[in-house]
Amino acid sequence: MDEVLARAEEAGKVSGDAELTARAAEAATWAREERRKIPLIGAERAVVLQLLHLSAEPSARIITWERDSVVLHCAMEAERCVGVYLVGRAREGRVLNAPEQAEQTAALLTQALGQPAQLPAPPAREGGRVPTTSSWKAGEVPVVARWRSSDLMELRVGSVKP
Repeated sequence: MDEVLARAEEAGKVSGDAELTARAAEAATWAREERRKIPLIGAERAVVLQLLHLSAEPSARIITWERDSVVLHCAMEAERCVGVYLVGRAREGRVLNAPEQAEQTAALLTQALGQPAQLPAPPAREGGRVPTTSSWKAGEVPVVARWRSSDLMELRVGSVKP
């Protein structure tokens, strides 16, 4: 997919050919969509590294990927990703469902699962208290969200402990 995406983006830069530019844009969109369908959970180490555009870490138990506002940790066992942990990168930007982080967090959750995923809604009050966690399954993959009031503080996907 990376090769198709690179070639499509390269072809889209050719000036003067509107049809080629349009087809290149379509191919790039298709490649991005197909790439998002490859889940991190269950993927072999080489696939995880490729999806996250990281260089090889031959024996790391935890593979870490950082962006502007979100950090993703992949827990590896027997050379496969068994879980993904998402948390805000900076102390002042820990809230994953804040406007600055929400889009990137949803994209990473989608990549972790290999299927479209929305960020969860804050849990409803129970007996006057707001729960600190919520959980669900995406197919067979367990997902746990940790909350501080209505702020999403972390996501655990699959078998991972922070």
